[in-house]
Amino acid sequence: MQPYFMPYIGYFQLIASVDKFVVYDDVSFIKGGWINRNNIKVQGQAKLITIPLQNGNSGVPIREVLIAGKKEYWSKKFLRTVAESYSKAPYFEQIYPIFQEWISSKDESISQLNVRIIEDICSYLSLDIEIEKSSGIYSNADLSSVARVLDICKIEGATHYINAIGGRELYSHETFQREQIKLSFLQPVLNSYAQGKGAFIKGLSILDVLMFNDAEEVRSMLTEYQLID
Repeated sequence: MQPYFMPYIGYFQLIASVDKFVVYDDVSFIKGGWINRNNIKVQGQAKLITIPLQNGNSGVPIREVLIAGKKEYWSKKFLRTVAESYSKAPYFEQIYPIFQEWISSKDESISQLNVRIIEDICSYLSLDIEIEKSSGIYSNADLSSVARVLDICKIEGATHYINAIGGRELYSHETFQREQIKLSFLQPVLNSYAQGKGAFIKGLSILDVLMFNDAEEVRSMLTEYQLID
């Protein structure tokens, strides 16, 4: 999976379902995706919050996309928006300082920041999952998407590969069976929870989930998915 910014709970359901999670940080950045933005709840409505980028052009490897300079200017608005939106949430006092650390970090690239966030959330939720960047040890960025996944599985000695449900359009069971690797797709289940003002909005950033649920409740949510073979 690409390193999304504060991704929704389905992303973490996928992480929780595996032994090792590979972050594709060397694939091409695509504008309009979830690499530098996500939805939170503001005044009862879903609202996009976006990290400004210096070179966020489609085709640039994600790991080379830099966060815009003068962070002190846009980060103040970022922090204020989240504080005003979630100050009355039951776990605001625990989560907001963590959010402040993310936004105030010295990470220069969006990939560095997003991997930090993902790892911090896994730590907060006590998820014992190994996270590896695709740019780190595999040396196979030249391979096509399916060939690269299979190569990573072979390097890791994996016998079971789980992908997000959208991967059903990309991968076939026959291709993986030939390599003696089981292929499954994770269908997230997004159950409702007390979310403050307004009707429940599903699929918001994990930040929303953390603001309204303690770590044990979130861990329980991570088991609420379906694996489709």
